[in-house]
Amino acid sequence: MARLDELLGPFDTLQYCPHGPDGGCDCRKPAPGMVKAACAELDVDPSRCVVVGDIGADVDAAAAAGAAGIMVPTPVTRKPEVDAAPHVAPTLTAAVDDVLGGTW
Repeated sequence: MARLDELLGPFDTLQYCPHGPDGGCDCRKPAPGMVKAACAELDVDPSRCVVVGDIGADVDAAAAAGAAGIMVPTPVTRKPEVDAAPHVAPTLTAAVDDVLGGTW
């Protein structure tokens, strides 16, 4: 957590899923649990949130929670996931620009 703060700055909330793929939990993406938990912790309606991710499960978790999703492809992103994403940005900076500029 200290390294994350060092690299990206402090966050008001941080969510993670400690369960394996067969855990059956509501927090493992593409389930909406982590998005909903973050929204609840911050007292923000999911419809006012944007989740930026590099895999389809990130975007799917956003949609399942009622939030918007932006795909920023990386070398691990599969082409069908990019094709299925409602919005794709080439970089994290571009995704932020899209959100702040109102194009998303």
